[in-house]
Amino acid sequence: APVVKALPSSITSISLGYQYAARSFELEDVKNHSLETLGMQDISPSSFKDLFGRISPRVVLAGTSVHFNNSEYVPEQSAIIAAKELGIRTVGVLDFYLKLNERFSDKDTRNLRYMPDVIAVPNEYSVGLLTLENIPKERVRVTGNPYFDSLKKLQETTSKDKILEIRRDLGLNPEATAIMYASHPIDGTFGKKYHYNENDVLEERSEEHTSELQSQFRI
Repeated sequence: APVVKALPSSITSISLGYQYAARSFELEDVKNHSLETLGMQDISPSSFKDLFGRISPRVVLAGTSVHFNNSEYVPEQSAIIAAKELGIRTVGVLDFYLKLNERFSDKDTRNLRYMPDVIAVPNEYSVGLLTLENIPKERVRVTGNPYFDSLKKLQETTSKDKILEIRRDLGLNPEATAIMYASHPIDGTFGKKYHYNENDVLEERSEEHTSELQSQFRI
C-alpha cells in the first residue's frame, strides 16, 4: 500500500490487496479492490490473465510474498506468471529478506519462475543477498522503502518546538536519548494466531539489551 500511495498522480492504478495486505491498504487509506469487484474467481494465473486481458495494464507491480497457510497459489507469483505470458512488464517490490528463494522460485528449486523484470529493493545489502540467489544484478534497483521514506520526510519537516512538545506529552526528558522500537504490527495483522505480539517481543528484547544500550548511548 505505501508503494501505491507514493505513485505520482499521473499514474492510474488498480490495486488488489489480498487477505493480510487488504488491511495495509485500509490503514494507508488507499483504494483497494477485492477479487469480487475485479471479477476474479481466484488467485490463479489464469484468473490474473483474464483480468489483465480486460484492463490491459502497461506494468504489473507486485509484492514478493511466499506461500502461506498451505495455499496453492501466491497472488503475486500468479500475477507475474500471467503478465509474462501476455508480454506485460513486471516490477516486484522486496521489503523483507527471509526465504528469498521461495519468493522467486518454486519450492525446493532455483528455477526463478516468478522473477519479475525489475526487483525494487530498500538498500544495497538486499542487492548482495539477491545475487547470492543467482538473480542478475542488472534486474535489481535500489529504491528505498516508502514506509521509511515517509518517516524521513516527517523528520525533515517537524520543527524543534514540535519535537519538544511531543516529548513533553510523552513525559520524556528533553535532553534524554529516545530510542524508538518499530515492529511489524503483529497484533493488527495476525491477531492471536502466533500467541505473542510486538509488545511481548519488546519486553523480552529490552531486558536483554538494556545494559548494552546504556553503555553505547550513555543513558
